[in-house]
Amino acid sequence: MLAAKLEACADRVSRAEARAEQIEKQAATAAQAHDTARAAAVQETRQAQAERDDARKVAAEAREQAARLAGQLEALQRQQDKAEAAEKATKGKGE
Repeated sequence: MLAAKLEACADRVSRAEARAEQIEKQAATAAQAHDTARAAAVQETRQAQAERDDARKVAAEAREQAARLAGQLEALQRQQDKAEAAEKATKGKGE
């Protein structure tokens, strides 16, 4: 009788150890998956930051170019206005 109980206890210990080993393997697999996902998230974050920085640079360059073009347009309009005024003055004197 005692031998049967001892054998049953040994069997339960064996099953518990096997289950503990299985759980440890699952935990290791989950930890590895977590590390992989974290690394991917870090990489995606870095990529997004790089793209954001590039977009900011392009936007700043576009603003600078727009300001230069606006200045050039304003200068051309002033030249055209002066030329038109001179032409009108010349026509007015010629008549």
